[in-house]
Amino acid sequence: MNWTQLNSAFTLFLSLLVEAVPFLLLGVLFSGLLQFFVDERKLVRFMPRNPFLGALVGSCIGFLFPVCECGNVPVARRLLIQGVPSSVAIGFLLAAPTINPIVFGQPGQPFETSQNWYSCGLGVR
Repeated sequence: MNWTQLNSAFTLFLSLLVEAVPFLLLGVLFSGLLQFFVDERKLVRFMPRNPFLGALVGSCIGFLFPVCECGNVPVARRLLIQGVPSSVAIGFLLAAPTINPIVFGQPGQPFETSQNWYSCGLGVR
């Protein structure tokens, strides 16, 4: 491996790190907000015990929270710690990075071609 390849790899690593850190911090912020402002008893009482309905509710929560795949892990962990059924947390983990409107444009930021393909897949230009 020569220095040019190593420099390119390091530049790519740093660009992806810089892109991911704000979203990870946003997830940690939402996790902290859940801990301090949401009563655990009310949250658990609101969540369904049925696994299928729990996954649907978790998916809806994933649509509402503006976190991507980097930031949804701390939020899902906080939900589990507060006593939410695991089906809700798994539904949130799977839905947040895929159906969240905030992160639709995020994957194409470092790579212009990825943005073009992503826009075509969404039907927007």
